[in-house]
Amino acid sequence: MESVGKRINFSTKTDTVIPFWLWIMWIKRWITEKTRLFLWIRLWMTRLGYKGVKMGIVNNAERDERGGNLVRRIVLLFSVFLAISSFFPTAYAQHHSRPQSVTVISIPGLSFAHLEHADLIPHFKRLVDEGSIGAMNLRTAGSDTLANSYATLAAGRRVTVPQPEPFYQLNETFQGRPVSAWISERIGITPRSGTVFPNLVPFAEKNQVGAMHVQQIVLGEVLRQAGLGTAVWGNADWGEEQVRFAPFLSMNRDGHTVEAAVDDRVLVTAKGFPFGVKTNYAYVLDEVRHSAAELRVVELGDLYRLQREAAKMTEQRAKAVEQEILHEVDRFLQQFLATLSPGDVVWIISPYTQQSHPKYKSQLAPAICYREGQDGGILYSPTTRRVGIIANIDFAPTVLETFQIPKPAWMDGRPITVTDGEEKDAFWETLEQVETVFHLRPYVIYAYALYQVVAFIIALGLLLGKKTRGTGLVQIALLASIVTPFLFLVLAAVSPFSYRLFLVLWVFTALLMALSLKRLPTVPLFFMLGLVGFAPVIVDGLLGGHLIRQSFLGYDPIIGARYYGIGNEYMGVVIGAVLLMVAAWLEWKRPTGRWVKIGTAFLFVFLVLYFAAPFWGTNAGGALAASAGFGVAYARFFHSRMDWRFWLAFAALGVAGVSLLFIMNVVLDVSAPSHIGQAFGHLLKGDIAQIVDIASRKLATNVRLIKGSLWGRVFFVSLLAMAVLIIQPLRGIRWLKTRYPYMFHGFTAILVSALSALVFNDSGIVSAATAIAYVVIPLLLIVCREWMPPYERS
Repeated sequence: MESVGKRINFSTKTDTVIPFWLWIMWIKRWITEKTRLFLWIRLWMTRLGYKGVKMGIVNNAERDERGGNLVRRIVLLFSVFLAISSFFPTAYAQHHSRPQSVTVISIPGLSFAHLEHADLIPHFKRLVDEGSIGAMNLRTAGSDTLANSYATLAAGRRVTVPQPEPFYQLNETFQGRPVSAWISERIGITPRSGTVFPNLVPFAEKNQVGAMHVQQIVLGEVLRQAGLGTAVWGNADWGEEQVRFAPFLSMNRDGHTVEAAVDDRVLVTAKGFPFGVKTNYAYVLDEVRHSAAELRVVELGDLYRLQREAAKMTEQRAKAVEQEILHEVDRFLQQFLATLSPGDVVWIISPYTQQSHPKYKSQLAPAICYREGQDGGILYSPTTRRVGIIANIDFAPTVLETFQIPKPAWMDGRPITVTDGEEKDAFWETLEQVETVFHLRPYVIYAYALYQVVAFIIALGLLLGKKTRGTGLVQIALLASIVTPFLFLVLAAVSPFSYRLFLVLWVFTALLMALSLKRLPTVPLFFMLGLVGFAPVIVDGLLGGHLIRQSFLGYDPIIGARYYGIGNEYMGVVIGAVLLMVAAWLEWKRPTGRWVKIGTAFLFVFLVLYFAAPFWGTNAGGALAASAGFGVAYARFFHSRMDWRFWLAFAALGVAGVSLLFIMNVVLDVSAPSHIGQAFGHLLKGDIAQIVDIASRKLATNVRLIKGSLWGRVFFVSLLAMAVLIIQPLRGIRWLKTRYPYMFHGFTAILVSALSALVFNDSGIVSAATAIAYVVIPLLLIVCREWMPPYERS
């Protein structure tokens, strides 16, 4: 996790990083003065010492010395664990008075490209300069629609709207009947004014998890229970299409907002504008000025309407209308900002970005928070743990914390904080880099996966045809493939703006490395491949993961499946590479003795800890897959028979993996728990429905990736290659087991890890494909070097 230094929350808290020396002072005081743990340990050690005296093992002096040494060791151990946890920011309260109001100005279609016109929109510029800015991920539980986006913002968790029917004013008609009649029949309420949602029941049933009904945790309902009012104005209607979903942010559990206007009152006729209408800015501003609601939601839908019609307009005309809309919005902001009282909070959000147009290619939407009388900065979210990148599920918890209201347990998001404003220049650079990697990633990953599949097929063709010519080139191609994850990591420091340029750079460096490595003997070659595969990833993770965040094999904050830790691609690489390295070392050196076993166990336990730790890998599936693979490897390396010691060693690492997951993500990560810690929290509360919901979503993701992902094809081609290598008519698997016993055990452990990752991870097919490459490629290299004619089958 990157260090963000001092954080100033615009609501109720300020976060700062606690220095190491302060941890030591607190630990000493905690152990010596304020806990019973120290007394219990000392009493236990005293009793153990007296027992030793009675048995003639130790004398009184030795007993006191050993007891004191143990206590000092325990103090040191706690110091180390808590010092590690100091990588996380810890919150200190810095209370602000609760604001009179929070106003959310939603502008669907607003992108960062629009903010480039700072001269044309000076009051937007004022909000950016004096407020806090961030890039919001808009991922939902369904498709990228405006309805799903608003619902997710309101619920604080990813939800979907099954039937995109809009909200209605009570005086309107729906399917030929008064809306009030539909509401009375379906929900059993008879409101007198405001907006209602006729399809509330299908929405609630679609997103129900156990005893949790989504309408009970939406932002407006939680505010209502706290005695606060909500209001909403505006729509994004275009033509005959009614697009009215902003009331998701203000509605109560019945889908009703009392103070609301989403009908034709919020529009005026405007010649030259899309569909002949535009927002009635004067009416909306007057309503906002006179509203006593604590949460006020304003939707300005003119940009959204323009984007619906832009394909039928000339480029010059669309640009002119866009500039006019931005002028109108800026004038509205000027007049609105003049009405604010000290402490009032304003949010500018964009719940939808036009992804099809190259000009608005970013899928990260701008989010600006401005508090009257307070300095701004860069938005930071504990959900993403990245400065400048926040999640839409964080929005509702942040508004609740602004009003000093605790968020419901079912909300997955966490309150947003603010970093130092001096980092704003770095924010724009980070945003450009993230968008560049996102748009180049499909080309690069497709080229890499296709290259790997073709290389496997050509190598298998030579094997089945028993042809020796061309094996040297095949070895170079295979080596270039297996060093690619390393190159994608180190080349991440270079921000490419063309996938063609990056592909040329990748191919050149990969071939150069392959030619150098090809000179090595087989087993030392495997050792180097394993070392190069896992060590740079781990070192980068320990140093904050700056390279993996920019790598094409890293995680993508725009997709939003993961924001920190080690992604599934590199998780598979690390597990496969380290098992290959250890197996090659044992095969190469044939070391013996107790320290070999201790060193191997230490390495395996450290990597399981790395995957489990919330401040390092934060990958539960990786920790479990590593525990399974490392357990098999350790048992096969050091126990020739599958006796009780074999199964004990296997079980020990499995238990260690689960235990470390719990300790690191629940015991030590209490202030800002990771997604793993949150899952453990649900489990400890007995919230089985939430656990089942998480598991079902992960399973659905895995199935979808297996069916449609390139990684699924790579994995199955790899399995095909392994099957051919097992049944092929040259030398066979028995020769491999005799010739390279440690390598054979390592290959078995990698296969177990890959299959475990497939089971334990939501996108396990990705990690399985990257891990199994460390079996298939070494086997194919052995084929090219030792199995091909003129050797005879033994």
